[in-house]
Amino acid sequence: MIRIYLDWNVVSNLKKPDFFGIKDFIELNKHRFIFPYSQAHFSDLMKSNKQDNPYFQVDLNTLTSLAGKHLLCYENGMVTPKFGTPGMYYKDYDDGLDNASLFDMEANFNLFDEMGREMGVEDIGTHVKKIFDAIPSLIEITDKNKDTMKLFFPGLKEGATQWDVFKESGFLLGRMLEDRIYYKNLRKTISGEGFHLDRNSGNWNVEDVIDNINKFLRNIGLDKDFLGFMDYIFELRNENPDDMTYFSGCYSMLDMMGYKSDKLPKTTDTAMNIYTDAHHAYYAGHCDYFIVGDENLAKKAKVLYKLFDVKTVVLHPSEMVQKVGEVMVDFSVENIGFLNAAFELIKRGMDFKEYPELSENGSRHVSYRLPAFYFDFFNYVSWEEYPDKNALLITFKKRKRNFSKFYYYTEIESIVRLVVSFFDRKCDFDLENITQDIKNGKEVSFSIMTDFGLVALNFEEVDGLKRPQLVYVVSVKY
Repeated sequence: MIRIYLDWNVVSNLKKPDFFGIKDFIELNKHRFIFPYSQAHFSDLMKSNKQDNPYFQVDLNTLTSLAGKHLLCYENGMVTPKFGTPGMYYKDYDDGLDNASLFDMEANFNLFDEMGREMGVEDIGTHVKKIFDAIPSLIEITDKNKDTMKLFFPGLKEGATQWDVFKESGFLLGRMLEDRIYYKNLRKTISGEGFHLDRNSGNWNVEDVIDNINKFLRNIGLDKDFLGFMDYIFELRNENPDDMTYFSGCYSMLDMMGYKSDKLPKTTDTAMNIYTDAHHAYYAGHCDYFIVGDENLAKKAKVLYKLFDVKTVVLHPSEMVQKVGEVMVDFSVENIGFLNAAFELIKRGMDFKEYPELSENGSRHVSYRLPAFYFDFFNYVSWEEYPDKNALLITFKKRKRNFSKFYYYTEIESIVRLVVSFFDRKCDFDLENITQDIKNGKEVSFSIMTDFGLVALNFEEVDGLKRPQLVYVVSVKY
């Protein structure tokens, strides 16, 4: 199945006439797509959770219809697939969360004291706080970095402790997320200090943005590139960020520096809007496509995808029907005709690579990146010719091109159903038992004899993840 992440505005706009063409396309091909949802969708949805807003339930129903049970959840430092409908997620969602309080370190450690007392441990938060307060921060405020320090940590003094850094970081993040004016003024102050990109930066080619930012940083006297600067910021905060925090920090820094900055036009807008958009971009980086109408979000996502070598394709909603339609393979032709169609697809392959070191007895080994998703899943193919055996071995594979380190079982189930239903004309396989094995986490493999040879579905382990691969063994004369 083709994994597509829809930005919240696209989900919400599906009820409008301008989006009916997209809605019809989705309904027609829904069995070939997965539309995951994430906590970021709920951050946007809950803004409309008011008694006088009739569209809240409409949007929740739309999200449920699209996503089914496909949730992207961030835990233990990585995105993992979970199963639960948006309706189930909504029941457990805490909309009363005070974002500012999350970053009030004094309050949080006082809460630790209360929790400790309930467990029979006195003043656990106070003891931990004393430990941090006894450790020097090792942050040296110099003539070279004092302006940067003043901007981001205005209350930090010479000789500060680790506890002082925690408090300052919490204050900065809390105010940014809750106070729209504070964030805009902070961005303006930073700009006034010369930490602002060329006003024309929004027109830069996406391919050139990071290189141009690196030049900008050198021109203002920093001996760091963009990623080096981000590492430096996290070091100042004594923070070892996980992947999503680091990605979100990079996204926010692009905004802070003036690259496609969010205008925050509504009085209800805060830096939380930017934070949520960063999460949308990160979650979408685990999918094949990111459909987004917000130009600022789209451009920043493209820049960071290039920086982190993520091949997720960013599309405007108006491009979705055509562009996604182009990578959907027609399964209507049978057997030999089907094989010829596969050959034609391979001929259009890209990133050709030959492996002469594998060749022996006249054999030839090459690989291609496919221009479409074969069986709505496979994106690479290896082609192995064995003239001495009158055999051709074609192996379709899924190669990692984004952040994803997982598959939903529904993706594997879909491949199995497609392959079995297409090739197993005699119904020799118990498809329901096979799909039940997949749901139970069992590794499934099978082979089917066809008019042109053998079809086999098995798994290969790559980077710790077992990936399905589809193999054709074709009898040919050389």
